[in-house]
Amino acid sequence: MRTIVIVEDSALVRERLRELIGEFPKLLLAGEYDNAAAVITALRRQPADIVLLDVKLRGSSGQDVLRHVKGTEPRTTVIVFTNRSEDEYRDLFTRLGADYFLSKTHDTERLRETLEQLCASAP
Repeated sequence: MRTIVIVEDSALVRERLRELIGEFPKLLLAGEYDNAAAVITALRRQPADIVLLDVKLRGSSGQDVLRHVKGTEPRTTVIVFTNRSEDEYRDLFTRLGADYFLSKTHDTERLRETLEQLCASAP
């Protein structure tokens, strides 16, 4: 079993991601957050195995979350799933340690495949 948190400012997208995660019995949804401060506080108390992260958050940026996660729990898998898929964001988030960088517009199936692979390697 792997724990996963959703960090996304859109309630509709969170709902869709929750449905997707529900398809994987080896994934346990440990929380949903729409801003960096809330998820960082939660991750300090209970780290997650996977962080599903948007670039733009309510009043903050996914960069803050990514820096925290990779600075404190470098083995946590971070999947950036965003509409901001321009090269500048891809380069920045990859440089900061994102394990995957996927476009909401083009990579939904790839997200599913990635979660499937992560579940297959779960203890």
